[in-house]
Amino acid sequence: PSAEVSAREPLERLWRAAGLDDVVMTEFRITVRFSDFDDFWSANTLPVGPQAARIRSLLPAQQQELRQRLQDSLPPGADGSISYEAFANAVKGRKRG
Repeated sequence: PSAEVSAREPLERLWRAAGLDDVVMTEFRITVRFSDFDDFWSANTLPVGPQAARIRSLLPAQQQELRQRLQDSLPPGADGSISYEAFANAVKGRKRG
């Protein structure tokens, strides 16, 4: 439900608190690539996911400011593409019983 809960330590604590044993954490890393900034912006403002809901809750001027700040902070590659590394934590455990 949130980035804070999805971090490794809180996620592991959550699973152990649920009574699971043999908790194993794995991190998956991928390179996310968009053809250009407009492709990036479109993917992050589709009506799906928490980031899109947050962006839609902003006033139009705030959305534009966010867009500009992101564009300024995400340098394009030589071909105009936007790439960055993303990761997800996976967890598994066993309920003994």
